[in-house]
Amino acid sequence: MTISKNSIYGNPAFVDASVGDYSVKANSPAFSIGFQNFEMDKFGVKQPHLVAIAQQPDLPVLIINKEGENTFSDRITWMGATLGSIETKEEQSAYGLRKMAGVKIIAIELHSAMADNNFRIGDVIIAINGKEVLNTKELSRIIKTNKKKTNLNVDVVRNQQELIISIEK
Repeated sequence: MTISKNSIYGNPAFVDASVGDYSVKANSPAFSIGFQNFEMDKFGVKQPHLVAIAQQPDLPVLIINKEGENTFSDRITWMGATLGSIETKEEQSAYGLRKMAGVKIIAIELHSAMADNNFRIGDVIIAINGKEVLNTKELSRIIKTNKKKTNLNVDVVRNQQELIISIEK
């Protein structure tokens, strides 16, 4: 990657890019160069008849690597966990999945919402509120459409057994 001598790059500390919230957290280095957050719902399609037919864009997942370089990946962060799509037949078999679909939990932050709701590393999310989760892109869409719901029923596969974990927001 080529960077001009006057460029600044690094982790912007977005609040939750996986659902399109690109505002930055209070500790973001972006503030040191003059960035100011703005309301994320004050632009775009506003007229109700147009909102009804507008399509949601696919949001890329931003990953910050060790060098601070921005890259895009199918990994996302949700409720304090790092998640990735099931991608191979070997993973399907190892997790005991009926088909090659779902999102595996790769890491969980201590005291996060995922940890507090008894999710575990190695769980595979296969549905939320009855809607099948095929991959991280689909999970991001489901999260966005269920943003205002106070309860989520998350179907997971743990140790090759299906169970439902109910989350109260």
